[in-house]
Amino acid sequence: MNQGAGGDLRLRGANLHMRPTVSTPVGVLQRSLECHEAAVTLGNAPELPEDPYVLPGSWLDIEVSATNEGLMAAVLTDSPDDARRILERAHRFAPSARLVLAPRP
Repeated sequence: MNQGAGGDLRLRGANLHMRPTVSTPVGVLQRSLECHEAAVTLGNAPELPEDPYVLPGSWLDIEVSATNEGLMAAVLTDSPDDARRILERAHRFAPSARLVLAPRP
């Protein structure tokens, strides 16, 4: 959620947190996700089911940053409808990741 010009909060997309198994530089993941989006959009690569990094009919902003626990890819759009679709796709894309990353009792 980001704050709009009038102070209202609005959904812009999803933040996907990753714990890479190897040390992946931010720039490498950034470029990989951008190239993936371009390849799928141009029809040069198949779209994965519920892929949160690609939204048919839209171009998404992908911003990768480092966190204390790994990397985070923010997948953003200015369209509220597209933002909801991104969030829904992200939840369906990685349900097992949420279970694996959940704290153990």
